Amino acid sequence: MTVGIYALINDEKLIVRRGVLRRSDLRRVLKSTDYPEDKHDFLLLLMKKFELCSPLDDEMNEWLVPELLPKKGPKPGPEFYPKTTLFFEYHYETLLPHGLTPRFISRTYPRIVDELRWRTGVVVDWMGAKALVRADADKKRVEIRVSGKELMRQECLHWVSGHFPRTQFGSIALLLESPSCPPLNLITAVFPAVLLSVSVRSPPAFAMPPPIQLAPAFH
Repeated sequence: MTVGIYALINDEKLIVRRGVLRRSDLRRVLKSTDYPEDKHDFLLLLMKKFELCSPLDDEMNEWLVPELLPKKGPKPGPEFYPKTTLFFEYHYETLLPHGLTPRFISRTYPRIVDELRWRTGVVVDWMGAKALVRADADKKRVEIRVSGKELMRQECLHWVSGHFPRTQFGSIALLLESPSCPPLNLITAVFPAVLLSVSVRSPPAFAMPPPIQLAPAFH
């Protein structure tokens, strides 16, 4: 099955189609002698199990393969400017885990907003709040910006954070551009037992306190 999956995720037509896989593509790409049509459903479900794709319709005729999405995404709009959002960063000590963002996209595809998805990032909706999640392999970090009403932002951040294994990263940075930020006791409840660096970047009318470190890191 590995050969068939490799052939699909390296198909040029799927790359041009921005990662949309159709059932007819399996007949086109795969050798019928190795992958007869009655095995196609099994192959798709296997890819889904390993979070390599997700169905785009109830009939499962079209699937999204996040690894084949465009590499670059749009610039954040005004709703994701730091002064109006909760702004978190996950910092990884070594390399960014391979496929981290595509797997997040596979798990959360029903909540993608207006098809705002690319290989290293996505915009998702949760309980009326929106989260911009994007990875930077060179800087070994994942950035999360959450916009919406304060309580909903906190709920959305909690939901997004549940998709990232806490033992994989070395630290979390909370960047606060606005005084309307969640209390620190809520932050430590959402992210227990990790090193949490809180950098408060207040507007000019507010004093800038030094970074705060709250809890010992996982090792």
